[in-house]
Amino acid sequence: MARRSWSVQDAKNPLQRGREAARRMPQTVTKHGKPAVVVVDVVEYERLRHPRTRASTIVCRCAARHAPG
Repeated sequence: MARRSWSVQDAKNPLQRGREAARRMPQTVTKHGKPAVVVVDVVEYERLRHPRTRASTIVCRCAARHAPG
């Protein structure tokens, strides 16, 4: 199983392993034993930045725009 948690020192040397692991699943980088940052694959990052709008939300918005009033 891939490693999910890294110390800052481990993440610095070698960073390549962390990047490769992040392509498979998010990696937590710790500082003084506490989570500091999470490294994720760019595809996952973009998905989180631009979540899809649910179809039910679109239907409700359209219905509200076209409601008599």
